Amino acid sequence: MPVDYKSYRPKEVIIDAAAAVAGVSNRQYLRYENEGAVPSDSVVNKLAKLFQAPQMLFEHFGSHNEIGWRYYCRPLNRIDRSMPAVCFKSSEEISEMVTAIKEMCRMMLNNRDLGKWGLNEQFDQCFLELIDVEQLLLEAKIIYAEQRGLPELEKRYREHDAKCLQNGYRIEKRRAPVAIEAGVQ
Repeated sequence: MPVDYKSYRPKEVIIDAAAAVAGVSNRQYLRYENEGAVPSDSVVNKLAKLFQAPQMLFEHFGSHNEIGWRYYCRPLNRIDRSMPAVCFKSSEEISEMVTAIKEMCRMMLNNRDLGKWGLNEQFDQCFLELIDVEQLLLEAKIIYAEQRGLPELEKRYREHDAKCLQNGYRIEKRRAPVAIEAGVQ
């Protein structure tokens, strides 16, 4: 489903200003708003910051990015998007997810070949509980960014990444120079 980029531009932001921030001509910017042209990820990032519209980033990623389209929840638009409502619903979904994860573990430990025992469908249903939580956490991220700003959301992710590196949960892989990989010294 195409993103309605025009709906994110506040009335007080004129097209000239939006185009300048995006680094494109006015004509190209109008193509994004009126003709269905898809801006690059970096342009959307700049515009979302200018418009103070973090949902635009997530909607773009879920709609126009091959990875996002296949493996990412799209933002919801028919729910109570207040932080208390999303947090309350998330806690309910997380409880259901914990039960589902325990069931998934039980199935895998007791029946290593799920297909042989006809458990694939049941396993898949449990996995959907994880996606329900992912969806609500996406909504919480959007609300957080709306309240605190995209730079603060980015900062939280950088802090999380540093924590993962520090605790050894992720290792930075450095590639060897091409000449060494090819055996040339």
